Amino acid sequence: MVVFFLPNGLGDVLMAIPCLRHLTANLGRRNTLVIVANHQQRELVHEYVDELVEVWVRYDSKPLSQLRLWLRLLLARPTIILAPMVSNKKKNIVFFGLLGVDTLFPADAIKSRFFRVSPTSLSLQCYDGHQVEYYFQFCAAHCGFVEHRISPSSSVVFTQPSNAPVSAPKGYFAVVVGMSCGAAERHKLPDVVFFVALLSAINRRVPIKVTFIGSGCDLAAMNVAQKSLAGQVECSVALDVSLPELITRLSSFDLGIAGTTGQGHLMAAAGLPMLVLAGVTDPHQSGPFVSRAAILTHQYRCGPCYQQDFRFGCGKVQCMDTLDAEEGGTLAYRLLSEPGFGLRWRSTARRTVKSPSEIRLLHSKPMSYWLNNGGGSSCSP
Repeated sequence: MVVFFLPNGLGDVLMAIPCLRHLTANLGRRNTLVIVANHQQRELVHEYVDELVEVWVRYDSKPLSQLRLWLRLLLARPTIILAPMVSNKKKNIVFFGLLGVDTLFPADAIKSRFFRVSPTSLSLQCYDGHQVEYYFQFCAAHCGFVEHRISPSSSVVFTQPSNAPVSAPKGYFAVVVGMSCGAAERHKLPDVVFFVALLSAINRRVPIKVTFIGSGCDLAAMNVAQKSLAGQVECSVALDVSLPELITRLSSFDLGIAGTTGQGHLMAAAGLPMLVLAGVTDPHQSGPFVSRAAILTHQYRCGPCYQQDFRFGCGKVQCMDTLDAEEGGTLAYRLLSEPGFGLRWRSTARRTVKSPSEIRLLHSKPMSYWLNNGGGSSCSP
C-alpha cells in the first residue's frame, strides 16, 4: 500500500487531485491510502478522485488524534509513504521515523536519512514553480508510473470553463469574492476596505452582483463590506457550503476575485477567469493555476516574500493594502469584456525572489522603513 500524505492547505489538496487520480488509476484504490488534514478535504478526494479510495483524517476533533493516526499507520504497515510537501518540523520527522516504513520527504525538508525517513532527489525548489507538476514528478520518481506532463493553464480545472461574455445577458456580471484565508496566511489578503474600493471600481465600469464565500468566522468582514456597498452593489453571502457543491456553484459566475489562497484555488478548479490579488505572493509559483487571470500586485522589492518562508514574512497587511483598486477595476473589466484577455499570464517574466537573508534583514526593519517611498529605502517601489 502506498500512502500519500498531504499538507494542511485546501489549495494544496486541490492541486494534488490530478496526481491522486493518476496514482489510484495506476496502483488501484485498494493499494492507495490518502491522509488529509480534515473532513472537508476528505470530501474533496472522494468527490474528485474516487469515492471508494481510503482517506484518513489527521485532525478529527477527538483526543490524541495524531497518536491514533500513528497507531493506525503502524497496524496498516504500508509499503511506502510519500510526503511531497510535508513540514520539516522535527515532530513530523520523528512521527514518520518511528513507523519503521520507508518514507520519502522533499530534499529540502531533511538533510540526511533518519531511520527509514529519507530525502528524495526532488526538492520543493527544483521544479518550475507549478505545484501540480511537482506532485507528478515526486510520485513518478518513486511509484513506477510514467511521469505526466501537464498544461499549466488547465491543470486543476474540474469543470469546463466558458469564455467570459462580452455583454452581461442578465444586465449584470456575477462576481464571486473570497475574503478569507487560513489563520497563518492573513498577510496574503488586503483589508476589507480595499475589497470595498475594488468592487466599487469594478461596478463603475460594468454592472456587477457580488457573492462573498467563506465560513462563519468571515461573516463580520462580509457584513462590513455589504454595509459599505449598500446602494451601489447588490451583495449576497454563501457560508458553509460543502466544497463539491461550492465548486459546482462557482462555475456559474463570470469572474472570481481572491488571493493565492484556498478560495482562489477553488475558483480555479471551477474554471473561472480570475483577478488574483497577488501582492506578497508570486502567483507563478503559488497559483491559482487558472487559464485566464489578471494579476494585481505591488512592486515592493521585498516581495514576493511568501514563497521563501511565509511564516517568516512580516505577517502584516499594510503592503497588501497598497494594491491599486482602480487598476484592479480596469483589469476586472478587461477580463469581463475581452474573452482572450489574461490567457498568457503565466508567460510573463517572473520577478526575482530575494534570498532568505535579505528578506530577514528587510523584515527586521519597522514597517515605515519599507512602505515609505521617501527615505531612500531599498524596498521602495
